[in-house]
Amino acid sequence: MAFAVKTDFGGLSSVSNNILVRDDAENSSQEKYQPTGQKGQFCDLEVYGEDQAPTNSYAIKGDLDLPAGAIKIGNIVTVGTGDAAKKYALESFEIGTSGGPAPTLTATSQLVESDVDAETACYAEVPAFKLSKRHHAQILFGAFTLEGANCELITCNATVGGTIGKDKLAGVPIGSDLNSVAITVSGTVLQIGDTAPTITPAEGWKLTQKPTCTNPETAKKEYAFELEKNLEIIDPGEDDSSSSSSSSSSSS
Repeated sequence: MAFAVKTDFGGLSSVSNNILVRDDAENSSQEKYQPTGQKGQFCDLEVYGEDQAPTNSYAIKGDLDLPAGAIKIGNIVTVGTGDAAKKYALESFEIGTSGGPAPTLTATSQLVESDVDAETACYAEVPAFKLSKRHHAQILFGAFTLEGANCELITCNATVGGTIGKDKLAGVPIGSDLNSVAITVSGTVLQIGDTAPTITPAEGWKLTQKPTCTNPETAKKEYAFELEKNLEIIDPGEDDSSSSSSSSSSSS
């Protein structure tokens, strides 16, 4: 039995041989005009464009140890050739870990204008991170340290990404840009003993939700928490000659 080849809209499988495309979905939506009449009936249907926000899920077949910049939010992937070619920008990806299930990795992309240049499009470099293929809850991106006697991390998830803003004309993308890129790490800690957990953010991270008990009526309590780190957006076409000249003048 032969399986259909999956399309990697997010481009994550090109980052490591240990990342395999499990599934894909185009998630197409029509740009349409459908007026209604006096009685609420549809009078017409005019389709004038199509949008796509494709998603991918991936399988992790080996441990990942990715350097900074191996994954770029905003990275452009071209799917197809010739007149049928379409371009997609990686908008976000999510990692899920917990005790028992295998780690999960998913990505969301956005259809962008056909003439976008991958060499000049804005992007944000994802920091270095490790992900074990073991079915364990894992501290992702080294975002925090966990303290508390007999406290165990039972889930830890990360969402990395921003927003691909698009400008359209007659339903067709004519411009796009990346904004508001951040990493959000969230998780759950199980308190087995008498000591409640303490989450200490790593450098550059902010604790946006301190450990909060979600089941205070039980003997073994669970605490949910969340941290966030903003990522810099890089514009490869930005003219930095002014900053260079000011640095030269100040040094002289």
